[in-house]
Amino acid sequence: MALVEHYFKSVCALYSSFDSALNPFRTAVGRIWDSSPSVNYAIQSMAAAQLANFYPQMVVTGLELQRKAYQHLQDEMTMVTAGCQSSERALLAILLLGLTACWHDENDLGLTHLAAARALIYPRLIAPVPPENNVIRRQNQFFEESLIYWEMLIGFVSPESSINDTAGRHGKPWQSGGLGPLGIASSFMSGNRSHAFASGNKLLPHPWTGIAPNVQMLFAEVGRLVRHERLSHRQASSAHPSDPPGYSTRPPPSSAPAQQEQRDKLAWATLLEEQLLSSDLPAAGDLIDPGDAATARADFVQLGEAYRCAALLEIYRVYPRILQRRLGADSASRGWERTGICSLTPSTPGTAREATDLRIWLNSLALHVVDLLQEMPHSSGTCSTQPILLVAAAGEMRFVSSLDYFDLHANNEKVRHARAFVRERLREFAKRLPSKPLMRMMQLVEEVWRRLDAGDKDVFWLDVMWEKGWQTVMG
Repeated sequence: MALVEHYFKSVCALYSSFDSALNPFRTAVGRIWDSSPSVNYAIQSMAAAQLANFYPQMVVTGLELQRKAYQHLQDEMTMVTAGCQSSERALLAILLLGLTACWHDENDLGLTHLAAARALIYPRLIAPVPPENNVIRRQNQFFEESLIYWEMLIGFVSPESSINDTAGRHGKPWQSGGLGPLGIASSFMSGNRSHAFASGNKLLPHPWTGIAPNVQMLFAEVGRLVRHERLSHRQASSAHPSDPPGYSTRPPPSSAPAQQEQRDKLAWATLLEEQLLSSDLPAAGDLIDPGDAATARADFVQLGEAYRCAALLEIYRVYPRILQRRLGADSASRGWERTGICSLTPSTPGTAREATDLRIWLNSLALHVVDLLQEMPHSSGTCSTQPILLVAAAGEMRFVSSLDYFDLHANNEKVRHARAFVRERLREFAKRLPSKPLMRMMQLVEEVWRRLDAGDKDVFWLDVMWEKGWQTVMG
């Protein structure tokens, strides 16, 4: 019982961006934990993993409780498959176990659980639901947005064969057919949301996606595309020992199919950029207060914008032609009006077109992401959804020496301050959250900075992660 109490006292608040009676990981779990063995053992394993930060002997306890939760979940899955039990309890157990697998082993991406979650959620989302049945609609949206968040985190780190079981049907492993990582959640691509989490004209943030499920779904697509692009470069460079590890300085293969694939990828990246720029984020006043003094409504707006800018950062880093095109346009047609990016941009078209200038501009965008995160206190309940943003932004924090327009926004003092902020925030999170995945992220960030400071202009955090085998779930 002590571990159950610790879950409800501390851990369930860490597993959600807000904690109150509106937190499903408190209320829904509270209703069923004593009648669902898989949920019971899952929350105890989570509590043990968090306590292992302070009591190392809890590591073994956490693993044993995790094993018991797995066993009972298998029994429940059999009942669900046979139609003898509804899927809600099994899905909740999967959400508890899958994203915390890395709490016990930072190398465990929870892919088996993700596959099970997909298999259970898809039938729910395609089944007709009477408009008046708000309970099922609310449950479905909760599970759907939970899966969106999970897919986003996995997009950067999963092996190609596991990332999306729908990819093979489309023939493009870096794309899910324009339907998003769920394969059927196309409503989010246009920014539409059902009313399951709405009250009147106001929206209740989701524990993981907050107010930006559409942005996170696009970020998932960006992660899948960027991962495929960089691993393709890595594989191409492996045949050329003179190339830097994890990055090919040689041109892409000259075959017609390879060239067509590159054009397709660029077109898809361009579409994702346009979707990100056109996505609407609600204002803080449009949100239901989640009832947590630690998490202001404005935090969700800042977080949504940070996710949008981080996704754009990855696109512009891997596909600089898209950034060159934006910077080459006149200010009225750049499409950045809905973001804070306009303040980073020169007023004269074409000012930043050279490789050095593009790197400095990316530096400025990374610092902008950090500025957005700095506006949220370290005590904000959104801490568990920030790590991937910190890693992505940290990867572009270069010291610059040239004196030009962009030094107004990306000078070395700002870079030093931003690096210190990332270090401190990751350390703070590692004290509050189970530390194993956070320590892995800190290791990755420090290695990227070491290489940047040593003069490696082309180092990219995702390349380093795959080269070192440091994949982990960053949320």
